[in-house]
Amino acid sequence: SMAANGERVRFGYADWQGQTTTRHVEPVRLVALSRRWYLVAFDLDRTDWRTFRVDRIAEPRATGGRAAHREIPGGDVHTYLAGARAAMADFLGAAPSNLTL
Repeated sequence: SMAANGERVRFGYADWQGQTTTRHVEPVRLVALSRRWYLVAFDLDRTDWRTFRVDRIAEPRATGGRAAHREIPGGDVHTYLAGARAAMADFLGAAPSNLTL
């Protein structure tokens, strides 16, 4: 996979409102969360960590650039996703569901 090979990736991404943007990321890991697959990655254009729903990703392609080694917030994917999920639940006004990795 591109994450395992340490490659940077570009893809189209549709947000929850259907707005499409082009993303340039350094992928870290694919995870299952609430019966969906997500890509955890460092977004190079936004200089921040992001979680992308895989079903909203279009035309992923390796750029040939090498991904930098970065420490994920919280120290690991599990901690990062738990925090991101809680933040999203607060944003949406809903209780977080179970986290499955």
